[in-house]
Amino acid sequence: MAETLARVSTHLLIPILFAVWLAHSTPRNRVEWAIDVWLFWSYCILIFLAGSWAEIAYPLRYLPPALLLAATVWSGKRLRGLESVAIRAGRAVALSVLAVALGFSALQALLAQTPGDEPTVGLAFPLRDGTFHTIQGGRHPSVNRFAAVDSLRHAVEIGKMGRFGRNDPAATPIVWSPCDGVVDEVRDSVVVLRCLGGAVDRGDGAALVRLWPLTALRVAEGDSVHAGLPLGRLSREEGGAGLRIAASRKEAPAPIRFGGYYLARNALFRAPVADPRSESVGGSAPDSRQ
Repeated sequence: MAETLARVSTHLLIPILFAVWLAHSTPRNRVEWAIDVWLFWSYCILIFLAGSWAEIAYPLRYLPPALLLAATVWSGKRLRGLESVAIRAGRAVALSVLAVALGFSALQALLAQTPGDEPTVGLAFPLRDGTFHTIQGGRHPSVNRFAAVDSLRHAVEIGKMGRFGRNDPAATPIVWSPCDGVVDEVRDSVVVLRCLGGAVDRGDGAALVRLWPLTALRVAEGDSVHAGLPLGRLSREEGGAGLRIAASRKEAPAPIRFGGYYLARNALFRAPVADPRSESVGGSAPDSRQ
């Protein structure tokens, strides 16, 4: 409960208070107004990209920027014909420092939305039937806690979206093979695939793809797999919120693209409906991102 209240405060109440204050206050001068706007928008962009919106209600993600945009436009109109008063130096310096720090953090989160120049591994989306959201993803710790661990820095975590745009903690969907290849290793709840034949978008060599936590496994070490073959079910006994996936190429972690799309935190993916026949005999279906 306390965690939920904290998220509501940081994700909604603070940005809404920024918007209300900006809309109702009268600017003293253009410099202080610009600093305030910079500070408020830096925080809003940071929380928009790095917030855990599916833990509250995903559609509410768009409320703070919409309100702040309206407040910025409304407040900006008051600058016309404004008779400026002296700048409050102490306030301006303190808020400028805070705005720079938040702006830098927002910029890092924004740049983390792309995989950069590293070779990517292209996979089919390993889940079916519904809309899924990215819990962890991106190339910076601000949007992906795995990025702080070198061996997992490009790993992603995906959860199923439930009612009202919230993460569904009870979902245990079937996990499907994201590529053609061979089961390289099965250990506890971890399945490692050696993906062959077109798994790597740029560069040469096979890719190792690790999926966890899984239960009710349907494959064993050495089995041949193809994209769309059931591997098992997502396990909720491991304490995770979703399916974790990590890829590597030539022993180096590699960014992942699903159907050509790179998923950073809060990105959505509309998974195709599973063919009932594929649950027992395997199969594949085209992926599409929302």
